[in-house]
Amino acid sequence: MIGDIKLEENRVTISALWLYVDSWDIHLSHPDRRRDGVEGEGFRRALVHNHNDGLSINYAGDYPGGVSIDGSVTFSGIVEIEGPTTFNGPVEMSEDVSVHDLTIRAIRRPRIRGINPGVSLPPSARLGRGGLGLPRGPDTPADDSASVEYEAVKLTEIIEELQTALRSVTERLDALEGR
Repeated sequence: MIGDIKLEENRVTISALWLYVDSWDIHLSHPDRRRDGVEGEGFRRALVHNHNDGLSINYAGDYPGGVSIDGSVTFSGIVEIEGPTTFNGPVEMSEDVSVHDLTIRAIRRPRIRGINPGVSLPPSARLGRGGLGLPRGPDTPADDSASVEYEAVKLTEIIEELQTALRSVTERLDALEGR
């Protein structure tokens, strides 16, 4: 195939088996899409062949609106995420994951308000979003003032709690077996 460049009204079409760009940066910018509305004010480096011989997208955060990817994304190799990260929706991972000081909003611990401390919830209690359905009884508030609030829990805290519980069970088993 012979490469071809077509200059058309409001469009340039490049036809080729591959495109070689001998440049550090590819800038994409249009004044109608810029928040400041001014072409030429500040860089808009979409793709950069960076100093580590890597490819950077939105180099130095040039695009104040960030980077959006619509549709499925597949990563192969190591994925490193720096800084605060928000996942809106389910996240599936098919390999081992290493996390440090991770807070996952999807893991939420219920905190029940409006019930006397130490009262056990009966099996018929229903825990829902922002509310608690309780059967009527002497320890149940008559005015439905019981409520549920959720707090975000760090994954490391959950792991530590599970390790503590496991140690406690192991100690009890050792005691029962006379070790």
